[in-house]
Amino acid sequence: GNKGICDRKSGECDCFPGYSGAGCQKAACGDATCSGHGVCMSAQDLAAADHGNVYNLWDSEVTMGCKCEPGYSGPTCESKMCKHGLDPLYIDDDYMTIRAPTARVLLQYVNVTGNLEAMDELGNADADGDLSTGLSITGTYAIKFYDAFGEDYQTDPLAATAGCIEIKAALESMANDIVPAGSVICSEITPNVGSLTARNKVEYDLTFTENLGDLKPIEINANLDGTRPSVYAIGHSGTDDNKVKFDVDVKVLANARGISGENIDYFPTMCDGVTLQATAVADAGAGNSGGSSEVEAGGFAYASGTGFDAAAVKLLKACLGDADGDASNNLEVYNWDYGLTNTTWHPHVVKLTKTPTAREDASGVADDYDAGKYYLAYYGAGKEGDATERFYFSGLPEVGVDMSVFTTDGTATVLANRTSGQGRDSNPSGNIDRDVTASVTARFAKYSTTVYTSADVSCDSNHLNACLNKGDKVLLPYMPVAQDGVKVSVADAAASANTGNLYTVVKVGVDA
Repeated sequence: GNKGICDRKSGECDCFPGYSGAGCQKAACGDATCSGHGVCMSAQDLAAADHGNVYNLWDSEVTMGCKCEPGYSGPTCESKMCKHGLDPLYIDDDYMTIRAPTARVLLQYVNVTGNLEAMDELGNADADGDLSTGLSITGTYAIKFYDAFGEDYQTDPLAATAGCIEIKAALESMANDIVPAGSVICSEITPNVGSLTARNKVEYDLTFTENLGDLKPIEINANLDGTRPSVYAIGHSGTDDNKVKFDVDVKVLANARGISGENIDYFPTMCDGVTLQATAVADAGAGNSGGSSEVEAGGFAYASGTGFDAAAVKLLKACLGDADGDASNNLEVYNWDYGLTNTTWHPHVVKLTKTPTAREDASGVADDYDAGKYYLAYYGAGKEGDATERFYFSGLPEVGVDMSVFTTDGTATVLANRTSGQGRDSNPSGNIDRDVTASVTARFAKYSTTVYTSADVSCDSNHLNACLNKGDKVLLPYMPVAQDGVKVSVADAAASANTGNLYTVVKVGVDA
């Protein structure tokens, strides 16, 4: 490979530093041992180890690099990474709210026939402990926790019906004090269901208040005996008495409340003098199931409230300022962009956070982990003939509570929208000609981490207003419209209200 010298006596190649292989054809790792803190792998294998990504260029098998173990970084894994802490920008007087990692754990028996009782929202039966079906969960499981570097820790075995006291104790007693004592908030969603001595549905929420960052979601190890499930159901009546059933559904619903962990405050600037409430946009038109308002349909809201007067509107305009990084198209004396509905594909994105008073519990203590959520914000006329100009939010925020507005210095870009394509005629930013003229939609299943789009959004295609790369932050504002353009049912749409979250792209590809 011209990267070494042939030893004519032995017939073997003596490779130059940085190269290896029988013919010196491979770009070797800088340190073959990766400083004792990693593994030397090909570019192809490195990509596969990173969320299943794919690297198929000409050097996929000849360029080598170190995959470092958790807590180490650098070309040869020589650098030990510092611990993560709280971004000081989160500390904003009494308005501090922290986006800490959250997870919902669900253990529930799945009746595969589905004919004994009504299904719950996840399609599971036998969720109420009724003696007529007589099922209860038993056995043991463990929780696997990942720190900010990706290193995993596992709790001691927990009884399947363990309560929050036992769950907190198990998490906070893991090795190296990785989860500090007193830092886990656990709340049971369905404690002591039914009249049986053991429950047949276990569900609880966890918040890790001192393990900040966008952590890999926790996992449930429900196979402590090996391949056989260690969590199972036992029948208590009729022909099912004392029979073991292994159809227990084990789920971790990461970010189920619309909050994922952060250790960087991307929206640190609070709009002084602005306090508002969200009011759902009434939409009783044809096609909306039941003629209900969009408070139920998870769609749009506008800024309102007794304190949100004309003066507050002016303050909010000035606070939002520029949205697209181009001051030449800013408007009015407030030097700002209207947002999506005006002349740009760069809308305002804001974080709406309940005020300290709105976050207080019965004893008057504000919950610092009732964190803000993200929404598109724009100014313009309303829907269906409503000509009143207001501030609108897409992705319905919580209604009827006082909220403050936080802004970012970053710039958001709409990849595409579902009413028009991104060709020149429909692109007010004047970007280069694009080849997509049809609407672009996205869909994903409830609690799924995979989003399917109707057009290729990778930067390899480059035919949209923007594209996605690994590591990008994305906001998925919910619009209550189904894939065929018909408004979805109230029941389907309501679940997405008050869930504005930022997600990190880990893989972009085309589904075969």
